[in-house]
Amino acid sequence: MAIVCLSSLRRCSDAAIDFVIHDDGCLDEDDIGIVLDKLGPVKIVTRREADARMAEELKRFPASSAFRRETCMWLKLCDTVYYNECNSYILRDSYALALQPIACLFSFPDPDTNMLYM
Repeated sequence: MAIVCLSSLRRCSDAAIDFVIHDDGCLDEDDIGIVLDKLGPVKIVTRREADARMAEELKRFPASSAFRRETCMWLKLCDTVYYNECNSYILRDSYALALQPIACLFSFPDPDTNMLYM
């Protein structure tokens, strides 16, 4: 389903999109191969890679570290920000299907906004 939905976003968006897919632990090596084959060049952050990096990043924040272990939503709300290498950041779940052209996906509601969760 993620391949269909992410492909629809690329097809409907008026801007080029580079995906960083954050695996929550459900992708195996075969799944990763299929994603790379169907979506082309994407960056996939495996759960193992994210766990190792976030253990280091959250070393000084034990409550956040505990919350991350207990709540998968923390992967979306925290981990992904550490992997962002741009001036802006937009998070979109992989299961949202785009059905019509999307203009200005990467614009924000006001100049003081630089992060958007959708």
